[in-house]
Amino acid sequence: MLGVGHAAARVRAVRTVAPLLDPLGRAGWTDDPRPKQATTTIATLDFDGGRSGVYDFTTGQTRNLLRFRRLLVRGTHGELRDDEIVHMPAPRTITRTPLVRRQSGHDLDLNGFDTETITLGAQVLYRNPYPGHRFNDDEIATATLLDAMAAWVRRVGPPPYPLAEGAQDHLLALAIEEAADTGQEITTTTQAWSAE
Repeated sequence: MLGVGHAAARVRAVRTVAPLLDPLGRAGWTDDPRPKQATTTIATLDFDGGRSGVYDFTTGQTRNLLRFRRLLVRGTHGELRDDEIVHMPAPRTITRTPLVRRQSGHDLDLNGFDTETITLGAQVLYRNPYPGHRFNDDEIATATLLDAMAAWVRRVGPPPYPLAEGAQDHLLALAIEEAADTGQEITTTTQAWSAE
């Protein structure tokens, strides 16, 4: 979203530990009423050109429904917060426009549970490539990645997640951990995989 590619990042991070209920695990409901210690890591990643990112993650967050999903993308002309965009489409005019997820299978829609589209006003931003399969979001993402990988292997599509991108993502993850461990600012450098 930032368009920073493999640019150097200045990373600062802190960790806090606090009790948190852990109601769900890979096997389903835990039925454990006792909070467990959970670690939250918050980091800032600063890139040149005024671009920055904030990382905020708590252990077990991917399955803990007691934590909201949050997304905030700020730009020069507005921002995206979760499923709403605020921007200025005309002079002296501020508009808030929702991203609307069309989900079948509830209320008067008896076609079965399925994600259909995500729209912004009249514009369709996303259309489920697997309609009728009743995939959840994670299954749609996995199937999409597998289809893209198959296209790449057949040499009819680009690599879905190139090794260089994965290595760069991991470099930033390691820098976050090191910054949290040491309390020092960590600056990443251009790596061999960044050569194009």
